[in-house]
Amino acid sequence: MIALTERVPLEADAGIVMETATKECTVAQLGSATFRIEVRREGETSHQLYTPAGTPHPMTAAAEIVLALDAKNKELERVYFEDIGCGSYFIGSVQSGKFYNQFPTTAELVGVRRYGPEENLEAVEAEFRALLAPIAERNGIRIGLELEKVRDGYRIEKQSPAVAAMVEAIGSVRGIDVPLVGKKTVTDAGIFARALGIPVICHGPDASTAHGDVEYVEIEELALATQVYIQFIERFVAR
Repeated sequence: MIALTERVPLEADAGIVMETATKECTVAQLGSATFRIEVRREGETSHQLYTPAGTPHPMTAAAEIVLALDAKNKELERVYFEDIGCGSYFIGSVQSGKFYNQFPTTAELVGVRRYGPEENLEAVEAEFRALLAPIAERNGIRIGLELEKVRDGYRIEKQSPAVAAMVEAIGSVRGIDVPLVGKKTVTDAGIFARALGIPVICHGPDASTAHGDVEYVEIEELALATQVYIQFIERFVAR
């Protein structure tokens, strides 16, 4: 999608990404970047009892990183992004060592950093590296960071004609009041909203089984979503 917006002269007045929102209208999303942190000491793996005293332990530094990110999350909880909530660091995997009495040379932490729609990855990365640097120095160990953007966040005007058309379309098809919400999940909407400068809204069939062992969408949900798209086009063009 990024390559598409960079190489093709696209023009549009509004857009719909056909996922994540079924009974609400998305007006903002957080940005997201995956991270991989490698903690590495000098030397080779060795027996615990034959390792010189004072040798930096990668797991000790890794533990400090976990605690530091937990503390940073407490700070991030005080910064509220309208309609969405707060940014965060999340560690989903920590790996080090191969068996109980081998002194490892590395540790790896993998996770995701979610950041505000007005923030950019460069500032997020600078903050991240500043957090890791003193841990590396204190432990006499190297800490590498790989940060890969999944998607930047975005925000659209709530008064946009596209938002009004989508709210009316969903309400008409599903017979419900439609709230305006922000999402912590990421979609391609941010790519088009930022690249084309247009309102981009998420709407799709119910996806409650997404990422489960068995993923499926009810046929009725596909029909309802299609009706919403048709009504959206009609109402948006009429404005």
